[in-house]
Parts: sequence; structure tokens; C-alpha cells
Amino acid sequence: MKITRYYIAICSLLVILAACKTTQQQAAIETPEKEVTGAIPVKLVAPVKIDLSGLQLDTAAKAAVVEDSLFVSIKRTPCYGKCPVYSADIYNSGYVVYNGRRFVKKEGVHLSRLSDDNMNSVKQMIDSVKYFDFENEYDRAVTDFATTYTTVNLNGKNKTVMNRVGGPEALIQFERHIDQILEGLSWTKKAETGE
Repeated sequence: MKITRYYIAICSLLVILAACKTTQQQAAIETPEKEVTGAIPVKLVAPVKIDLSGLQLDTAAKAAVVEDSLFVSIKRTPCYGKCPVYSADIYNSGYVVYNGRRFVKKEGVHLSRLSDDNMNSVKQMIDSVKYFDFENEYDRAVTDFATTYTTVNLNGKNKTVMNRVGGPEALIQFERHIDQILEGLSWTKKAETGE
């Protein structure tokens, strides 16, 4: 009986010691020492807090941020056939990023820029078709149809419309208008960086 008690006590003591050692090892893993240039080792104990509340952007910097925001995007999804599959994002600066996936002339990521005339043409089309009055979704219980997603961010309004089946003719005209503008651009294929 005494042997059993000693055995249980020793096992309990070993478990407690092992648990403490594991906790210390875990703490060391969670806060590794980092080397800063200058070869001074620094041990990180807590995240560094940076106060950005005093950061002021001048007018030009604010305009640059606005220019880089998304203006219009279009995305076409696959169907059971050979439907073109791609997406294109047009930014307020006119910068365009196109990503061709399947059944398109340009596969991969391509870059271009819209002229002011093209940008104005898109804005006029948004107004003429009353884009912000469209339903959010046009769909029916049918298979084998590609879906087209369009998004517009204009004058503080943001709307995305899904058109798989049954979208109004005005929405289809808008989608075609974007496609025609994209087809008329000169594209530069983005280099593969391996990232």
C-alpha cells in the first residue's frame, strides 16, 4: 500500500513538473527573440501600438486615395459550355485590372487604363440605364447559365447586381457596354512574379 502511494505521489510530481516546463517552453515560443538591424536582440512581449490619430493627409493625398477606389467591376462565371470566364475592375483613376480565366482571348492578369472619354461613357451609361434602380438579383431555377456580376461605386452609392437569368435589357446593355470598352483597350500582361 505504501509503495502504491509513493508511486502515485512520484507520478503526480512528475506530471506537475512536466506541465510547468511545457508552459515555459510555450511562452518562449510565443515571444521569440527578434533581431533588429544593429545586432541587438530584442524580446517582444506585447504588440507595439502606434497612434495614427494625428496623421493628416494633404488634399493631393486624399485625392489619390479616392482615385484608387473601385469604380466599376464586372465578373462573368462559368457555364457548362464555353462561356467566357473573366473579371475586370475599373478604378476611379481609369486603371483597369483584367483577369481572364477560360474561353477568353486574354488569359491571365492584364493591365490597362481607360481614357477620360471612356470613363465618362461608363458614367453616362450608369445614369441612362438607372443602374441603382435595378434589383440586386435576377435569377431563376435554371441550370447551365453563366452569371454576370456588376458592381458600381458612384457618388457615394454602392450597388452589386447578379444577373444569371431574366435581367432587364437595360442591364444587359450596360454589361455589353463595359465589355465593348474593355475590348477596345490596349493591354499589358502582368509579369508572373511567383508570389
